[in-house]
Amino acid sequence: MIKRVLIVDDSGISRKVMRKCLEFAGLSKAEFIEAEDGEKALAALEGGQIDLLVTDLNMPIMDGFELLRAIDESALGKDMIKIVTSSAASAAIDEEMKRHGVIAVFAKPVSPTAMAKVLAGKIGERSQP
Repeated sequence: MIKRVLIVDDSGISRKVMRKCLEFAGLSKAEFIEAEDGEKALAALEGGQIDLLVTDLNMPIMDGFELLRAIDESALGKDMIKIVTSSAASAAIDEEMKRHGVIAVFAKPVSPTAMAKVLAGKIGERSQP
């Protein structure tokens, strides 16, 4: 089960919209944690198990690319589902995200229906120790 979700975006409005998308996708009972940059996201990851990470790419301080690299270099996100949102989506970005284990890259604004389709097979398959 996906119990803890980390949403990373420098826009508070985008974080709220993403939370609504995820609730629509079936995660209304999940605990949501928010961070406005990659540095704060890493601190949140160190604070406990995160089952789903949804991150923007373009952020100040530490962007989404740097965040994903830092996660890969650590043991923090070993079993975490990763989704990326960006206003600058491209085929090159899609390829790089695959190398980081990202299951989907969404162009902003994200469709709640598209998010639900991506997560449909993932919501119930996560198990907690």
